[in-house]
Amino acid sequence: VQVFDEMRHSSYRVFSVDYNRFIGVLVKDSRFELAEAIYRDMTPMGFSLIPFTYSRFISGLCKVKNFDLIDALMRDMETLGYVPDIWAFNIYLDLLCRERKVGFAVQTFCCMVRRGREPDVVSYTILINGLFRAGKVTDAVEIWNEMIRRGIRPDNRACAALVVGLCHARKVDLSYEMVADEIKSARVKLSTVVYNALISGFCRAGRIEKAEALKSFMSKSGCEPDVVTYNVLLNFYYDNNMLKKAEGVMSEMVKSGI
Repeated sequence: VQVFDEMRHSSYRVFSVDYNRFIGVLVKDSRFELAEAIYRDMTPMGFSLIPFTYSRFISGLCKVKNFDLIDALMRDMETLGYVPDIWAFNIYLDLLCRERKVGFAVQTFCCMVRRGREPDVVSYTILINGLFRAGKVTDAVEIWNEMIRRGIRPDNRACAALVVGLCHARKVDLSYEMVADEIKSARVKLSTVVYNALISGFCRAGRIEKAEALKSFMSKSGCEPDVVTYNVLLNFYYDNNMLKKAEGVMSEMVKSGI
């Protein structure tokens, strides 16, 4: 810091690349206030950050939730015709959703798409999670459908976000319908989180045959039932006085080492 300050006030020329390097170092070291001061100084001199440094700056500021400076940097980038890198974009989206600013997250998402930043499966997953947490079930489903229309293949995390969100909203049939292709085709290795949410949803709806079929299918697809899977079924069997079924599940648990 001292050397850079001496350099700026000496007879030596300081170039835009020097500011970019120095701000990058400050951001890496979490010296955000100094990085902002240096950024404010360089702008009147006609210097600007490159897209990579802007993206690094924005992602760093997400750690300290400095929304005002992030907004200012985003506006400056738009003026220069720059768009944040996909990783900075996703980190910012995730922060907005975690801070319950999901409406602004959707606006930011749409703005970035208009400006040429193609979202990836992580972007969509973050937004789907945020919308479900905000109770915006219809909007979350629409974002999923848009992802599919764009030809972006969902991964396990995307499927889990959709299934858990819909099952929590007691829309288990819709949930199963929307991921049925992924389950049957085995294009994605789904986790127990996905299967357990569906099994729990069908049990809650009184559809035990469907729940049992899914439990059987998950074993065949290489995803072994865990203690949550068995507990969901046991609760249903006990509540409905199906004690023989419950005994069978207990025996299966013991054999599987659970």
